[in-house]
Amino acid sequence: MEKFPNLVSMEIDPPAPPEESEIATPAYPVYPCGMSVCFEEQQLEKLDVDTDDWEVGDVFLADVAFKITSKSENESTDGKRRRVEAQIIAMQGEEEEEAPAKRVVRSPYE
Repeated sequence: MEKFPNLVSMEIDPPAPPEESEIATPAYPVYPCGMSVCFEEQQLEKLDVDTDDWEVGDVFLADVAFKITSKSENESTDGKRRRVEAQIIAMQGEEEEEAPAKRVVRSPYE
């Protein structure tokens, strides 16, 4: 993600190709399931964004506040795993081309 140096890419690492196999590698998802967000008319109006010029593949930057709704950690034969679920509770679209800095804020809604 050279274009956004302060942001961490959530892309899934592609699987290693099989060694000398004639079997085609199946398609894999680019991003993890659940990392997609849907904005409907009401949310777009609240964000006051003009989507007339948007095209599929464009990038929309936003400052987002998440409320942590679940946190767990467990161990298995594959090692230790962590999982955090979060709900977007507030956000603001970015007009500028610059990426927002990484930061953690406590929710004012608690």
